[in-house]
Amino acid sequence: MNWTEIINLELNVDGNEKYTDDGILRDLKERPDETDFENAVDITELYNNDEEFKKLWDEITSFFDNDFDEDYYLKRKVFEKESLEYILKSMFFGVAVGDALGVPFEFLSRRYFDENKVTDMVGFRTHNQPLGTFSDDSSLTFCLAESLIDGYNPTDMAEKFVAWYHDGYWTAHGSVFDIGYATRRAIERFSTGTPSLLSGCTGENENGNGSLMRIAPLVFLSYFKSIEIRFLLAYQVSSITHRHIRSAISCFIYLEFILLLIKGKDKFEAFKEIQSDIPNFLSEIEIPTAEIEIYNRLFSEDFISLNENEIYSSGYVVHTLEASIWCFLNTDSYEAAVLKAVNLGDDTDTTAAVTGAMAGIYYGFDNIPDNWTNVVTKKEEILDLAKRMTVRFRIFM
Repeated sequence: MNWTEIINLELNVDGNEKYTDDGILRDLKERPDETDFENAVDITELYNNDEEFKKLWDEITSFFDNDFDEDYYLKRKVFEKESLEYILKSMFFGVAVGDALGVPFEFLSRRYFDENKVTDMVGFRTHNQPLGTFSDDSSLTFCLAESLIDGYNPTDMAEKFVAWYHDGYWTAHGSVFDIGYATRRAIERFSTGTPSLLSGCTGENENGNGSLMRIAPLVFLSYFKSIEIRFLLAYQVSSITHRHIRSAISCFIYLEFILLLIKGKDKFEAFKEIQSDIPNFLSEIEIPTAEIEIYNRLFSEDFISLNENEIYSSGYVVHTLEASIWCFLNTDSYEAAVLKAVNLGDDTDTTAAVTGAMAGIYYGFDNIPDNWTNVVTKKEEILDLAKRMTVRFRIFM
């Protein structure tokens, strides 16, 4: 199956882009009988011993018709509640803290940072926003997560992006102060009637990082899917704002890397696996050679050892993908990773947010400095989002 055939799959979405009960069941049946993530627990064990889980399970399964094979699904495994919630919390704060670190310094050149290294979180400056303020990177990440809690529905995702842009939904302080050109155009197109999956920009010069910066929560929906479906999910969710294949590939590579981190892989082993497997897969599905070659540097053996002056930190999606992975692999803590990303300059908030998701997942929430998490705007709302997403994805992940 080539990539054009893959992106035309229906993915259990009907004409109105609603995720149906039958679709959920089909996706569940595609899951492997055994899982390879750490801290897994049998659903039967939870059902018999955890009253909270039993109540949730009975409530959810009551919505299905007689085709639901309860015995089949009770044999599956799920994340332990504490484990999944911790991963989600680590990811969300990883994004938000990195974003907030970078907001005051966005658009400043690397030359500025050569003499003015950022070592802590500050407020105001570029966007004149108070300490701890996150931007569009985090807001749209949270919008995507909110949508995924209710199932897979690209139209709902786009509607939440519209609510963010027009009504301040999931903004730090009630209004939008930073939005990319392609994202704004896509939201405007959707608002005037273009279907969500056709709203994204398609020009080669419109491959900004606006879909990459928000894509991380999608990994939890794609966890048990085949690699073809994981590619399709990345393509569709990217396409809401960025529909060029290059943006989709960047999102796909990033999600595949995050997936391996969640599964407990060492970050260097995970990256080697990405470098080995992704180019082969892209070739197998007949992605144009010219597009694959754009990632040759990322897939090269010496990528990690590149000098800082060889890493670019503009808003171009490939630059952001390379810079964030390079920062993550060349540091040994969350703090060091996101500070390295900010000190690259230019698109500081997005590079740090994309780096932050990986570093947050890998090192964990407890490795993110308290003096940063405590001042991030909407801390309690972010914690609640992690709790609610845990409920959704413990079973139907």
